[in-house]
Amino acid sequence: YRLRKSAGIVVLADCIRDSHEALAAFMDYNKRKLDWSKPDVPFNIAGRSAVYGYVLNRCDGIAKPAVRKDPNFRRLVDEAKQALTLVPKAVATHDAPLLHRVLIQLRSLDNLLAFRFG
Repeated sequence: YRLRKSAGIVVLADCIRDSHEALAAFMDYNKRKLDWSKPDVPFNIAGRSAVYGYVLNRCDGIAKPAVRKDPNFRRLVDEAKQALTLVPKAVATHDAPLLHRVLIQLRSLDNLLAFRFG
């Protein structure tokens, strides 16, 4: 992984590893009671969501056409992207339970991506 990364070689498995790490950072906000009054909380949630979405899109883009068309890959990526669309609503309404459900779903999808394509 490190050798390929230092050489600028990009493979799907490494990208999925990166998405796994991005989601791990996002999972820091998987708490039922978030202190929404802290200005950095909504900002960091939105930022980590955006980073995960960016890496997920990058993985989708570098996947070979056969993988990109694979129904299992498509379902996992598309469901993760769909789940990410709920994050702005959770942030705007300070809905920690909604954010929790989104993060649990993303973790499941991300784990399946890692097991099947990572």
